[in-house]
Amino acid sequence: LFMSRCHYGHKETLRHVNMTPYLFGVRCGIDIIDLDQTLELLGESLNVAAHVAYRGGIILFIARNRQMGPLVEETAIQCNQYAHTRAWGGPVFTDRDKYFGGGVTRLPDLVIFLTTLNSVFLPHAALRDANKMLIATTGLVDSNCDPRPVAWPVPCNDDS
Repeated sequence: LFMSRCHYGHKETLRHVNMTPYLFGVRCGIDIIDLDQTLELLGESLNVAAHVAYRGGIILFIARNRQMGPLVEETAIQCNQYAHTRAWGGPVFTDRDKYFGGGVTRLPDLVIFLTTLNSVFLPHAALRDANKMLIATTGLVDSNCDPRPVAWPVPCNDDS
């Protein structure tokens, strides 16, 4: 984790107040994320994902970073799961009859966010919709994100 630079957060002035317990400290005005907590929470998150996959559940990977898009899609295909790497098209989970033509559509059992913010640094709409539909969520939470909407947050630099 250290070699991947997962411990770098954002500037201290951009810190979300609810991320304070996950921080190790500040160096040169940059938040430093506590990797001991990251390792423990990553293990819990992987355990949840493994349990959902073992039960035959549906896992949806959501990423908004253009550089990670092809890799996320390829990984999801290798896992026989699903990925969404483009702009979120509104309330897809909450209004699925409109988007999928009224057919019986099974919602995912777990949504994995590679970043919990959209491209304009607001909470991702899919995170809000997943919480409304009681879909389990896990994801990487950077120092400028709110970890509360994520059921299993993993404090980490979401750009590394």
